[in-house]
Amino acid sequence: MRRKTKKSNDLMYQKYTTKQITESYIKQSKTVWPAIIALAQSAIADDHDLIIEGHQIHPKLISDLKKALIKIKGILIIRTNLDSIISGALKNKATNDWFIDKTKNPETYHKIALMIKAYSQYFINQNKKKKIKMIATDNNFTKQINLAVSYLKS
Repeated sequence: MRRKTKKSNDLMYQKYTTKQITESYIKQSKTVWPAIIALAQSAIADDHDLIIEGHQIHPKLISDLKKALIKIKGILIIRTNLDSIISGALKNKATNDWFIDKTKNPETYHKIALMIKAYSQYFINQNKKKKIKMIATDNNFTKQINLAVSYLKS
């Protein structure tokens, strides 16, 4: 999708639906799970700490890692409030940010927010069986991230 739309969010969100994009992220995520599991196994065997983050980390992967590796903590960070997703992204000062850098048309922000909400909802639905700790960062983002960090450190 990214290649076909020249890495433009505007083109991607015009050409594909929220559902298509979300399903693509899910499929893409699952293809890297074996590598993530191998990386985690190696780190634990060598008694190293490891933080793995990203859209590839789903409740099922965390659950599978916990079964295989016992010494693991997992947390899911979600966002479902469209206004919060957009305003948070626009406040981001990162030098390389896919949300802002690859979007020229401000109307696309809403479409991206819809996808992020749908992806978060997928995590929520998948997590009903897995019961992995979940934190929503729609309100008090910094406070919620600090809670997540404290949980992972404990």
